[in-house]
Amino acid sequence: MGLHMTGWGILASLPFLLLAASHLGALHPAGDSLAVFRPWLVALAALAVALLLARGHRGAALAGMLVTLASGATLLRAWVPFGALAAGEAGVFTHYQKNMSYRLADTAPLAEDIRAVAPDFITLQEVTPRNARLLAALAEEYPAVQECPFAAVGAWWWPRAGRRSLAAGAAAPAGG
Repeated sequence: MGLHMTGWGILASLPFLLLAASHLGALHPAGDSLAVFRPWLVALAALAVALLLARGHRGAALAGMLVTLASGATLLRAWVPFGALAAGEAGVFTHYQKNMSYRLADTAPLAEDIRAVAPDFITLQEVTPRNARLLAALAEEYPAVQECPFAAVGAWWWPRAGRRSLAAGAAAPAGG
């Protein structure tokens, strides 16, 4: 009994297609958006593998299992502390992520919140010339900045001044 691309076939293949697409962020922004849901897609794909096996579609189940296992392996990296990988010891780092909104006029509350949290790393989206004064306001605490023009959306910062880096070359430059 073959797996036909009818209702059941399309439904069974959807988790695997979405999971594979979640690795294509370098080719299209939709891949990055799907990558956010990768843990849930892996779980959904594992369920689809089980359903395919239950319905006797061994070939499709094997192909789906390979995609699911490969994607699941990428998630393991997220659960191993970066410090353990780079420094040979467990490390704890904090990350502050915020979509600033290109319309944000007053960045002072955001700067206060970032200072209160005191994260090791900050990633900001929608950094525009209008709200980029936040970067200058936090320059003393976070001297290393990697900024992308708004057309590419975002800016991100390397480690907090005085903190050890995650990997060689990732430290904030001396003197800011």
